[in-house]
Amino acid sequence: MSTATDHDSTARTALGPATIAQLLAAVAVAAGGVLHLQDWNDEKKDLPSQIPGVWVVQEGFLLNVAASLLLAVLLVATAFGALRAVHRLVIAAALGLELASIAALVLSRGSGIFGWQEKGAGYKDRAGQVLTVEIVAVVLLVVAFALTYARTRRCD
Repeated sequence: MSTATDHDSTARTALGPATIAQLLAAVAVAAGGVLHLQDWNDEKKDLPSQIPGVWVVQEGFLLNVAASLLLAVLLVATAFGALRAVHRLVIAAALGLELASIAALVLSRGSGIFGWQEKGAGYKDRAGQVLTVEIVAVVLLVVAFALTYARTRRCD
């Protein structure tokens, strides 16, 4: 026979759709950061400083790595109820990072961004992986935000 206490503990440990979407988003955000780190280490860190806009990838990629990993940790923490006051803000910040990263990637392969341009590079190899992971992260973050918002509205 089930008691109210059993039901309460099960409800607290069950992962709902919003939590699952947010945890998957955290994985995608972290993966994007790891891919940026690999690309920086393999191709970007030793580029000559004379190349126009090279700082965009040399410093920008490391900023992306740091922000991605920090936001991934915060996404996991807020998914499990920590930092409730900033829960939606963390999701929004991660969404902003991913959208900015996608925009920078697309611009770098077109008109350029802050002097950096990779015309003709396309989206093969790691750039395609980064774009795919970041698009997946955006979709998951939007879903997590919407489900979290809906859950919050139901509780009010």
